[in-house]
Amino acid sequence: MTMRRLRGRRGAAAVEIAVLLPLLLIVLVGLIEVSLAIHESHAMTRAAREGCRIGASILEGPEPTGDAIRAAAEAGAITTLETAGFACDASTRCVVTARWESVQGWQAVRVEVSRRRERLLLPWSFVSRDAQGSFVMLTQQQKVDGA
Repeated sequence: MTMRRLRGRRGAAAVEIAVLLPLLLIVLVGLIEVSLAIHESHAMTRAAREGCRIGASILEGPEPTGDAIRAAAEAGAITTLETAGFACDASTRCVVTARWESVQGWQAVRVEVSRRRERLLLPWSFVSRDAQGSFVMLTQQQKVDGA
């Protein structure tokens, strides 16, 4: 009786593997894709933060326009992205924008970074195609009203 049961179950493990393996591979690739998306999003935020830090340290003089602050912030963000291994050009749809603006009476620099993500294997992924990050920091350069 025991031998008959064993003969009927010989291929059961192979069938179970054949059914479960594709599902497990899809879950694995999904986990990898989500972790890569989180990594890229963190890199975009880190680049925006570095751009703000560099832009915030620029002093333009008595009549500030913000042009040097914006240029330094954008260059700092792009350099940080390239150092992290992310190309920032037209083919990757990488956009870095820096603004020198007033926030509650204080001058601040705002840097926004976005980039088109490469999809790993799943064309129908639920992960966003764009990785983006932004950061705002007060600048050393402040406008003096009146006086």
